[in-house]
Amino acid sequence: MQGLCDANMEGFDPKPFLKEKSKKLNAQTNLGIFEYAFDVTRRLCSLLENKADFGVRLKKAYENADRETMKSLADECDVIREKAEAFRLAHRRAWMEYCKPFGWEVYDIRYGGVINRIDTAKMRILDYLEGRADRLEELEEERLRLDNLPNGSSPRFNGDFIWRTYKAASTPNIL
Repeated sequence: MQGLCDANMEGFDPKPFLKEKSKKLNAQTNLGIFEYAFDVTRRLCSLLENKADFGVRLKKAYENADRETMKSLADECDVIREKAEAFRLAHRRAWMEYCKPFGWEVYDIRYGGVINRIDTAKMRILDYLEGRADRLEELEEERLRLDNLPNGSSPRFNGDFIWRTYKAASTPNIL
């Protein structure tokens, strides 16, 4: 709901791109040792079909006082949570197949954070819709681009994307 990448996603519909990639990934067979890696990628594409522009759609519905769409997005949180869990399990299976178990604990924490944020987003949306919250302050803030281009510029997710900034903002401080 804080929309770290929302301004970059504005005006970009990721679904056609992700559906095309999913179709190509699903057509791959007899992958042998690479099956786990492809499963992770398949599940990531599936998750992003719902999650990549979720914040953009939610903010737009909130700004337009479109309560019906907001209710639908609250329900979509369950789908996103389910897909995030499937992605986590596929990633863990691949990690344990290809790597030593050391280091996976960081992903346990990160996936836990993603799943809990989805649960909190659903709770906040429903609190607003059911009158327990007067407003959703998270959705009232201006979304700023990570690449420092003006809002409304074409989306750029290439070498210019400021990965370190996003990683620093989205990674919990683990001691």
